[in-house]
Amino acid sequence: MMRAVRFVSQLGFSCSEETILSLERNRSLLQNISVERILVEFDKLLQGPLVKKALQLLLDTELYAFMPGFQSKGQALAEAAKLDLQKLESLDEQWATILYFITEVTDIEEFLRNWRMPTKRIRHIQSLLRLLKDNECDFTDKMLLYTNGLDDCLSANRIRNLLTNKVLDENEASIRQQWVALPIQQISQLAVNGTHILQWTKKAKGPWIRAILHTITEKVIYEEIPNELDAIKKEVQRCNLI
Repeated sequence: MMRAVRFVSQLGFSCSEETILSLERNRSLLQNISVERILVEFDKLLQGPLVKKALQLLLDTELYAFMPGFQSKGQALAEAAKLDLQKLESLDEQWATILYFITEVTDIEEFLRNWRMPTKRIRHIQSLLRLLKDNECDFTDKMLLYTNGLDDCLSANRIRNLLTNKVLDENEASIRQQWVALPIQQISQLAVNGTHILQWTKKAKGPWIRAILHTITEKVIYEEIPNELDAIKKEVQRCNLI
């Protein structure tokens, strides 16, 4: 049954009235199929050029109600089905867009674990949805870019543009330009590390080191201080961070 709907998306097939009636009549049997198999078919469905038509068929036949977590989410899925999901660049972007209507950020992990998704993929979709749910979030913000990375910010920007009926790559050039201009793009590029902090104080190791490194990172990212060992040490001492 999922394969029939997937063929609608991938190959442009149209289901006969007899097939649609069979899907409606036998939809409950989907719960006897392994979740892993349903995930494979649904992922392939999302990758098709006619995903909107396929999602509508899931809705019309109520087959969606027997997919993990979608039982009472028909209206939310219908909202997602209105979008041109095929324009997005990855499966995770498509999943994050659908889940934007389906669930809250705090519920995503449980929802996707029920789909037997790998943990790494769950974490990625969570990150994208967290960015999306923050409507005030500016993807060109330096610290946001540093924390989430270029790829996730570009993905979230594409999804937000899709949700707001904008050109998908709007603002992309600004995000890329800001990324290139960052003083550092990962923690290993910071001129200091925990060892330096310990050398500057007689305190025992502890979570306070991470807090100081975070403060230093923010100051470097926003160019309040240069990413230089001596300059950072002076700032740490000036602010009584150690």
